[in-house]
Amino acid sequence: MKDYIVIHPDDNVAVALRPRNGVPAGHKFALRKIAQNEQIIKYGYPIGHAVETIEEGQLVDHNNIATNLEGILDYSNVSLNDSIRPSYDSEVSPIKSFMGYRRDDGKVGIRNEVWVIPTVGCVNDICRQIVAKFKEKNNIPDGIDSVRFFPHKNLR
Repeated sequence: MKDYIVIHPDDNVAVALRPRNGVPAGHKFALRKIAQNEQIIKYGYPIGHAVETIEEGQLVDHNNIATNLEGILDYSNVSLNDSIRPSYDSEVSPIKSFMGYRRDDGKVGIRNEVWVIPTVGCVNDICRQIVAKFKEKNNIPDGIDSVRFFPHKNLR
């Protein structure tokens, strides 16, 4: 079994699959020396920047990485845009069915769910709180059947 996984070829961090050199399983470590203020690349995209020089093999976590987000972000006015509709071209795709269900009135429908899926374990609690806000006082928008949280599983 491999000791770690590199998710994208452009990444400068990898994820330990088992403990290695003080890096717990499921955590990031530097694939090479990363200079202070250099972007931390995971999934092929910057996930933050180094607040200090990070040596090759060193744990990369909240102690040596900072977000690239600035200011206070307000998500309170997020609305669903129902004008976005998938296109269907019967000449391109001969499929005339979908994984839906039949309603009591004979019409068909699909389950419309919002899934909150963190990509790292350290934001599990924040994601749990987001889902709780939706569910509090039944604050789920019309047209959405449920809001679900799928926690990130640490490999420990």
